[in-house]
Amino acid sequence: MRTGIILAGALLAASWGTGAAQAAAVDAATVPAAPAASREYQLTDKASPAIPAAQLPENTARPQDTPKASPAAEASTAEAPAPDSRPQKAASQPKNEIEVQFDYLHHCYFDKRYIDNYNLHIYKKWKRIHALSIYGGVTITGASGYLIDDSQPDVHKNSDAFGIGPSVLLRFEKRITGKLYADLDASGSLRIYGKAHPAGGRAFDFLWRIGPRLTYRCTDDMAISLGYLFAHMSNGFSDHNPGYNAAGISLGFQYRF
Repeated sequence: MRTGIILAGALLAASWGTGAAQAAAVDAATVPAAPAASREYQLTDKASPAIPAAQLPENTARPQDTPKASPAAEASTAEAPAPDSRPQKAASQPKNEIEVQFDYLHHCYFDKRYIDNYNLHIYKKWKRIHALSIYGGVTITGASGYLIDDSQPDVHKNSDAFGIGPSVLLRFEKRITGKLYADLDASGSLRIYGKAHPAGGRAFDFLWRIGPRLTYRCTDDMAISLGYLFAHMSNGFSDHNPGYNAAGISLGFQYRF
């Protein structure tokens, strides 16, 4: 009896183990095998697809967030001229200044000297020192008249002559108002003649002039002037020097170029 119960238990255990093994085999056959690797994690040569902006982290810069220059700044940058690579011109040099004066000097303040002068002066400005201007040039003279010698009171000694020589002019200039200037002129000229002048004198003399002048500047480059001058003519020697005096008007024209 006891032996039969043990055999029955053994047979029951064997049959139960066989059924469990068959059930496990059936389950293994019906379950699909897992893929070797997910497609989402495979490496490929293709570019990664664009990630929607909504899925980007908060600290990731978006293309539309890149700052752009304002239209005005872009326009100013586009219109900015290129730097000039051409050589710059040297500073402009001072202009040349030429002045032409014509004098009529009538004899005066000297007895028995009746000689008038017609003078043409052509000057070029040499230098300016504050209010003082220095000019150099040439004087051309036509003298006409006569003198009377004390030893021969009834004889008129002809003293007509033509002379030319260098001249220097000093001018003190002060602006009055607008284009009007007040000047003080002083000049000296050495004149050489073709004969003794005046009669009984020598073939040269000095012409000294001084007097006020008004100058009106028409433009920056042109001016006209009117002066009244006193003059003395003498050769500087103690003998053979029949000097004389004169006074008269002087017209001037000035041009810068």
